[in-house]
Amino acid sequence: DRAAADDEAHRLVHGPVGALGLVARGQEDRIERVVGHLVDNAFDACNPAGVVSLSLSRQGSEAQLVVRDAGHGMSPEFVSSRLFKPFNSTKTQGMGIGLYESRLYVQEVGGNITVDSEVGRGTIVTVRLPLLDVGSSAVREFYSVP
Repeated sequence: DRAAADDEAHRLVHGPVGALGLVARGQEDRIERVVGHLVDNAFDACNPAGVVSLSLSRQGSEAQLVVRDAGHGMSPEFVSSRLFKPFNSTKTQGMGIGLYESRLYVQEVGGNITVDSEVGRGTIVTVRLPLLDVGSSAVREFYSVP
């Protein structure tokens, strides 16, 4: 039954983000890819009824995105020594390159990614990106900010 299957599907929970008016440094398509990798990884770590939550906030001069799941989690050893290395993954599918590339790009634009994970409890990934000064007329014009 399709309706029953939909009830057990993954759910993505997020708060309102448009009202924040944050403009972070980075190319939109690349940032979108970073967020996509993080959300996909979170869903992959959860059972079919799992919930992945996202929150976006301003922390001083940075935008902070938090992706949280209640999935299987990762060991401290894996997080500290293998997580951001290419071709390392806890998944049976995939190449283990998405988070590696995401971290490189986020660092390239002056941000960082941190991970807090516990086996059996889930993972919290925090991305911090420098904000652009939307008070600048050049930034407002480029990003179509009123």
